[in-house]
Amino acid sequence: MNTNNKPNVLIFGATGKIGRVLIERLNQASDVNLIAAVRSPEKAAPLKTQKIETRIIDLDKPEQYGLSAIQPALVGINRIFLLTGYNVSMLAQSKAVIYAAKNVGVSHIVHLGAYAKDDTTVAHLAWHQMIEIYLQHSGIGYTHLRPNWFMQNLLGYGGRDNQNAGVITQYIGDALVSWIDCDDIAKVAAAILRSPEQHNGKTYPLAVEAHTMQAVSEIFTEVVGQPFRYEPHSPEEFLKIVLEAGADPAYMKCVYNVFTRTREGSVTEAADVFNTVEQITGHRPTSLREFAQKHKPELAY
Repeated sequence: MNTNNKPNVLIFGATGKIGRVLIERLNQASDVNLIAAVRSPEKAAPLKTQKIETRIIDLDKPEQYGLSAIQPALVGINRIFLLTGYNVSMLAQSKAVIYAAKNVGVSHIVHLGAYAKDDTTVAHLAWHQMIEIYLQHSGIGYTHLRPNWFMQNLLGYGGRDNQNAGVITQYIGDALVSWIDCDDIAKVAAAILRSPEQHNGKTYPLAVEAHTMQAVSEIFTEVVGQPFRYEPHSPEEFLKIVLEAGADPAYMKCVYNVFTRTREGSVTEAADVFNTVEQITGHRPTSLREFAQKHKPELAY
């Protein structure tokens, strides 16, 4: 309950790579009331130990029970950070949040999507853009965030550790792609959620440096002080690994398509970079070299 006239800010994805940092930053802010959305009481427990308010919101329920399954939990919320699961259900989940939010008077939603040109034909990137359109037509204030490749994926992705005794595995050949630290995404989201009026109706691409995987291995070698080498594998191998691990087939076939097309060069925006992190936060973003230094204990073998 809001008893101090500060806006109530609800965070979806509160326990993820971006959400954890976003929660930490907003928990230190004195101008908002922080609330974390979680799927279960078990997910809520560690947040409650930090005295963070939580609301149980299961985004799978509206498909069966309608908006009434989540709408009461949004009552009193002023602003939302919207990040849903990485599978085709994101379409229905995000749509339900947007329309439930509209019904209870939420004033602004910051949506985390993915970077691509507006005319992209890659399915899961188009899904994110469809959610953006839902939001634009809802009448709620909005800001779209479109990050490109997460630096954190260099610590482990594709169904196995990327770093294994200095061997970095990826599936894009020698393509140049642009990177962003998830911590910087969280910092951008926090700044917008605290002052949404400055960012209403804006779309922000987030990518700060472009590197090939070979360049990544060379940076890791210099920073960690141990030899790293890039070992390219085929997109087909990636798809086999993640499907055997039980990942969502529809989503992972899209990722496979991104790897294939990036490797071939038909995703022409893959290496785009922007100054949006500094523009929004007033601070220089994390470079890949700084990321490696920050995660040196995790990279060392």
